[in-house]
Amino acid sequence: MRSIAGLVLLFLAPLAALAGPTTAAVVPIVNNGTINYQTNQVTLTGSGFEPARTKPTVTFNGSVIGVASASNTQVVATLPKGLSPGTFNLVVTNSQGSSMAFDLTYGAAGPQGPMGPAGPKGATGAQGPAGAQGPAGPKGATGAAGPAGPQGTPGLIGNSGPAGPTGPAGPQGPAGGALSWASGTQFAGNVDLPGPGMVLPIVSIALPNNGSYVISGMQPLSEDGLTGPTEVGCWLTIAGTGVAQLLPNLPPSSTVLSPDIYDATLPVTGYITVTTAPITLVELCDGGPGVAAYEGVLTAVQVQ
Repeated sequence: MRSIAGLVLLFLAPLAALAGPTTAAVVPIVNNGTINYQTNQVTLTGSGFEPARTKPTVTFNGSVIGVASASNTQVVATLPKGLSPGTFNLVVTNSQGSSMAFDLTYGAAGPQGPMGPAGPKGATGAQGPAGAQGPAGPKGATGAAGPAGPQGTPGLIGNSGPAGPTGPAGPQGPAGGALSWASGTQFAGNVDLPGPGMVLPIVSIALPNNGSYVISGMQPLSEDGLTGPTEVGCWLTIAGTGVAQLLPNLPPSSTVLSPDIYDATLPVTGYITVTTAPITLVELCDGGPGVAAYEGVLTAVQVQ
């Protein structure tokens, strides 16, 4: 495995200072994207899309899709028709042949549409006529009390009028989608972790709006010259708050690698509510030496 020398940080510097030296090839970076369900188009924002003023190509689950418009910082692509809700693989490749892959969530559950208005009340039916009164019974003879005369037949009750028609149901609100989504950006390729107690930033992700986000991802690790067992831990923090700032709903994860256990993947799961957008989450790892971190994946889907 080819490794890149690690950078030891005690506090997070501005993200631009951590990006590393530039090279002749421009790599496309997707910071976030939004799906327009009426036009069935996805808008990607970031950088490096048109380094030679030539449109990039976009593939959806391995198939090329049309690019409606493009600039060096924005691409609008048309999604295939008839998609079912799910998560799909999207790859953006610029004119220099550099590409970036990430997952696109389509049709996430949105809020319920408003209830339609109630239909008008039906008219009250007319009351039927009263029934005729029955005849009086015969008067008994004087002397012993005669039997009581028979009771007259009660009159018929008139039929009630028909019920009014039910009003039509109101239209159903449109199905909601994910409010926004973003994918993580790696600071470098494969990096060696410097050692216990020394922190290295691996992946960052920008959250552009206030609201709640579901965060998911994974961090692959590999043995790279270990002489014995060593513990490796990774966690997320907000850029600018310090490496010790843990987030309550994004728990850290850890594992132990050794010359016999030379590969592992740490999960990144949880959620965060943003009230002071925009913010940037940074994944930090410590451990080693003799452990390499590579190809970290980090995504965020805004659900409210």
